[in-house]
Amino acid sequence: MPFWAQRINPLRYWLITVVHVRH
Repeated sequence: MPFWAQRINPLRYWLITVVHVRH
């Protein structure tokens, strides 16, 4: 897994969580 993917993955899960909480 590329180094940028390791940084994007946590951000992606956080974004999904925020979206679910807002909806």
